[in-house]
Amino acid sequence: MSEQNTTEELLTRMTGSVVVVGNATVDGQHGTMIDSFDNVIRFNNYVTLGYEHIIGSKTTFRCTSGWLDIEPHDHCTEFSPFCRHANESNKVDEYNRLTSRVLIHPKTDVHELTSIPNPSTGLACLLLLDYLGIKASIIGFDSFRSPNMGKDTIITSHSRAEGDEIKSLANRGLKFIQSNNDLIGEFSPT
Repeated sequence: MSEQNTTEELLTRMTGSVVVVGNATVDGQHGTMIDSFDNVIRFNNYVTLGYEHIIGSKTTFRCTSGWLDIEPHDHCTEFSPFCRHANESNKVDEYNRLTSRVLIHPKTDVHELTSIPNPSTGLACLLLLDYLGIKASIIGFDSFRSPNMGKDTIITSHSRAEGDEIKSLANRGLKFIQSNNDLIGEFSPT
């Protein structure tokens, strides 16, 4: 894929099927199914090693905020769902220096798409996909009710109210593959 100037350009030029894999602990073995999608979007410090049978190994894009606790990855295109001027982007200059790359940002301010004041990178990405009319399947989102895959504790500054916002996206084109709890329920993949 050629270099893009904005997150919107990058996302709207994707072709084929899209799955967005959140970092929540996932029940079941979905690895083969996830890896069958043309585009696999993962977040921040995602982990696949040792969990390939559960969440697959394929990563086409990494969506990240660029905070300094984000570990560098060199094997896929990275983008942010947050505008360059957003509070969530205030560490991007240091992140770009550490990774020797330039993180791609959207023109669209995702804060205008939600009433949640501090959206997670995952919610911000889903909102941007919805805003752009991009159909996607999602897995691994449970509103911070389980630890990230491979972790033992839940550490977040985000609201569990994000679950209601994510549920509302199902009515507009996002399809849930699997859920760990009864908050979201099960939907068929696109």
